[in-house]
Amino acid sequence: MPALQLDSGHVLTEGPAIVQYLPTSSPASGLAPAAGTPERYKLQEWLNFISSEIHKSMGSMFNAAQTPEWREAVKVTLANASTGCPLSWKAKPYLMGEKFSVADGYCLPC
Repeated sequence: MPALQLDSGHVLTEGPAIVQYLPTSSPASGLAPAAGTPERYKLQEWLNFISSEIHKSMGSMFNAAQTPEWREAVKVTLANASTGCPLSWKAKPYLMGEKFSVADGYCLPC
């Protein structure tokens, strides 16, 4: 499980929370839209989609006990999930548009 301990001692867990915290703590990075904007909510939409539809399905691919048939079934599931991506992800260079964001980094293992 991903975890990030903050200077305050609090610990953040879960990828979407961590990848939103990082650019908020360093807004000049430009890795996420400003909090409260429609673009930020679009980022949250992507992070949830990646977490629930992509990473959840993909996790079992790393289990050495899974059969080749299971792996093929997961590939089909992932291919089908891509059709449900928010606003055609293939139409832009990056998930959020023209610029790399934390959503792209979060999706990289995909």
